[in-house]
Amino acid sequence: MKSRNAPEFILASGSPRRKDLLNLMGLKFKIKKPQVNEKQKKQENPIDFVKRTALEKASSIVNNKTKNKIILAADTIVVAPNKKRVLGKPRSKNEAISMIRALSGATHQVMTGYCIVFVDHTGKMKSYKRAVKTFVKFRKLNLREIKNYVDYGESMDKAGAYAAQGKAMEFIDGVRGSYTNVIGLPLSQLADDLKEKFNVVL
Repeated sequence: MKSRNAPEFILASGSPRRKDLLNLMGLKFKIKKPQVNEKQKKQENPIDFVKRTALEKASSIVNNKTKNKIILAADTIVVAPNKKRVLGKPRSKNEAISMIRALSGATHQVMTGYCIVFVDHTGKMKSYKRAVKTFVKFRKLNLREIKNYVDYGESMDKAGAYAAQGKAMEFIDGVRGSYTNVIGLPLSQLADDLKEKFNVVL
């Protein structure tokens, strides 16, 4: 599956950030939004959670029309500095404020699980999933800064209630690991896996 003969790509995500990242890679793809339950199971650790969710997203759109196609799905979460609490998308402004207060002045993990699925012309499915961690340190924020940011409007559809590629850039004191992972896809690791696991060279 070299690039000139590569199968069609499908991005199983409604995320505009993942769309932008794949465009940066030069991929041509279609978008199909999966419908899955993104709720963490009891006693499920964050790595298993994001890998399982990514696989379920990719698998949910596999059908007779996805033969000879590569499907990519991903799930990104923020793990609070205490390493116990998974911060998903806030359901209210108050919850967004609470999340960012928990991140203020500390280092947290951003974790993306992604799954690549190839369905050949016979319908046989090959899948590979991976989770990538990035460590992000926030400077100390006061309550007024946090409230102003939440009122700015970036928080509500973002894991951890912030957008690293947006206004929240000014909160970030340091990043260890893949920066694009914080946005929604670790591009370096993804390119390696497409090449090594699926023989697709971008």
